[in-house]
Amino acid sequence: GAMGSSTSGLKTTKIKFYYKDDIFALMLKGDTTYKELRSKIAPRIDTDNFKLQTKLFDGSGEEIKTDSQVSNIIQAKLKISVHDI
Repeated sequence: GAMGSSTSGLKTTKIKFYYKDDIFALMLKGDTTYKELRSKIAPRIDTDNFKLQTKLFDGSGEEIKTDSQVSNIIQAKLKISVHDI
């Protein structure tokens, strides 16, 4: 089938996030916002006060704060690390 730009947000991508010693998997649509991402993570961990960072091989990357960062993470299938504040 033809790939139209309107369908790109419907495809879900599996994104992993790491919190303490646990690994979780989220199924995120390409158009997931930062607020939606937080609302998906919050119920799975035991705090409301947390920050998100990209997870790199050698530790944590930049803090995630914007919708555009979230969409980049989903497109690149990056991992997310979650930290208590």
